[in-house]
Amino acid sequence: MKIVRQLLIFILLVTSIQVTGQDVYRTKKVEEIISKAYGFKNSGDIGECLKLLQKYHKKRPKNVVVTIVLAEIYNDIDNKENALVYYKKAIETDSLYFPEAFMQAGRLAFAIPDYNDALRYFSGYKNSGGLVKEYLNEADRFISNCNFAINAIENPVDYKPVKVRYINSEHDEYWPSLNADESKLIVTRKICFKDDNSRVICDENFVYTDSVVINKFSEAISLSENVNTDLNEGAQTLTSDGRTMYFTACNRADGRGRCDIYESVLTGDEWSAPVNIGSPVNSYRWEAQPTVSADGRTLYFVSHRKSGYGGSDIYVSHKDNNGEWSAPVNLGPKVNTPFDESAPFIHPDGETLYFSSDGHTGMGGRDIFRVKRKSDTIWSDIKNLGYPINTNKDEEGFIVNTSGNKAYFATDIGRGNRRDIYTFELPQDIRPLASSYFGGVVIDKKTAMPLEAGIEVFRLDNAEPVYVGISDSVTGEFLFPVINNKQYAINVNKRGYLFYSDNITPVDSSIEDYKKTVHLLPIEKDASVILKNILFDIDSYTLKEESFVELNKIVDFMNLNGTVKIEISGHTDNTGVKAENMELSNNRAEVVKRYITDKGIGSDRIISKGYGAEKPIADNNTEEGRMENRRTEMKIID
Repeated sequence: MKIVRQLLIFILLVTSIQVTGQDVYRTKKVEEIISKAYGFKNSGDIGECLKLLQKYHKKRPKNVVVTIVLAEIYNDIDNKENALVYYKKAIETDSLYFPEAFMQAGRLAFAIPDYNDALRYFSGYKNSGGLVKEYLNEADRFISNCNFAINAIENPVDYKPVKVRYINSEHDEYWPSLNADESKLIVTRKICFKDDNSRVICDENFVYTDSVVINKFSEAISLSENVNTDLNEGAQTLTSDGRTMYFTACNRADGRGRCDIYESVLTGDEWSAPVNIGSPVNSYRWEAQPTVSADGRTLYFVSHRKSGYGGSDIYVSHKDNNGEWSAPVNLGPKVNTPFDESAPFIHPDGETLYFSSDGHTGMGGRDIFRVKRKSDTIWSDIKNLGYPINTNKDEEGFIVNTSGNKAYFATDIGRGNRRDIYTFELPQDIRPLASSYFGGVVIDKKTAMPLEAGIEVFRLDNAEPVYVGISDSVTGEFLFPVINNKQYAINVNKRGYLFYSDNITPVDSSIEDYKKTVHLLPIEKDASVILKNILFDIDSYTLKEESFVELNKIVDFMNLNGTVKIEISGHTDNTGVKAENMELSNNRAEVVKRYITDKGIGSDRIISKGYGAEKPIADNNTEEGRMENRRTEMKIID
């Protein structure tokens, strides 16, 4: 890039002579000095190069050509302050001689950053007669960035970052990832050292910290020898239960391109050997920086594939019931730009995406943005997270906890160029939907042994599945997120066992109450389950639409266990007239039976019976107890 810029300066200076026919600044003496100066520079003697040019500039400070060459050489050696000084001098001496000096000065002022100066220079280019279309477009983009940055600094967001304890070290830590209850935190750690030839070698691996008490992390340790290798691993993401990790690895023997996405699964306390997830997600191009939905079935990632809008773009792929990933789809021009988009993070609410970009209006470098999903290719308007969350540096690796009130990210504030993991309270207007989680452990009720069981979760308002997974085969643990104030049906099932039914409506993020021990009963006579998602209006036996998910699970259970016979029983509380309660409970049991038989289950396999208030399971003197007593049950009778 520096070579291109240097050549461009020479071409434009030469063109200036050709167009004007004569050039008062570019005399034979000046050409000799510039040629000699670049001779020093090309031989690596920057000191002599600058000394020669500065000596002439001191004698002839109004010579724009020498001033511009000095500015360019300072720019090449990354001395932005002096480069800007000389571009300013060139503009002050003769602003029309070389209009591109405005662009160079603007870029440098923006990088420092001095947004007011940058705005003045980019506006100056547009008013200077500069006709290069590419520069005019660039000037417009920078003017938009400058105006945004000036306003953002005048109106900062509430931002108080705190270093996360235990996970940080004397090395670089970045790219945090969390499970749903924030009890497991994994980060990428980069350790650099010198080899026998004094070359600096850097190795990226994963470290993690976990806890029994939420947010009281323990000392960080290396993740697993199955995952960490002598090669670099990084840019990881976790499913909400913390048991599947997708990450980026490069230059591996089984790689399809330079960098690919890999998967590792946690069983008990052991991570599996990583597996390349293959085509069509990975290609011969560059794929990296995955983020996965709460249920592990939707994967967002970054790629350089040709179908993009330019630079790196964000794509999405979905996993089908056979575990195969679909052909990736570009998120479209609302998210992706001709520049670079990176570091996507999909929140457990399933619709809020955070990502980094240097193509959308921002502070400079890569800013963090938020967008809401409507479909794979239709997204809401982009929102910049604001200053000082975003600065003129690159902000990447940003994630938000399940509750939506706290962000984690890596930054070098406080200790030079070393990055550490920080957390801060997220301002209200950039939060995702408030969410919670449901989790626990599945065990055999008789033996108390952990069980691997299927977990299915549905939104009752639309019957949409939000999570399909399995409990850990060693520990029986499971965990998944849910959106606050939505009603969910939960079904836990295992072959040979009566399924478990539950219903939750989380209301806030204080959700230890939503961690339960699920007892599964082996299928045997008199085993029973309360059907918590069979719902009726008060004093009615008309099934609510929300009941259909649970009813269909009963049908599936009966089909899977073809010799089982069941009793569907209805129960009420003790309020009202006894005879009316008995009739209501009978009618409710009968309508459930009718739904099941209408789905093809033989009526000889189902008995329906109402018990009214005869079999309470809770105290009828409280509203909570009466709610528990109003129920529908299923019992194995043969």
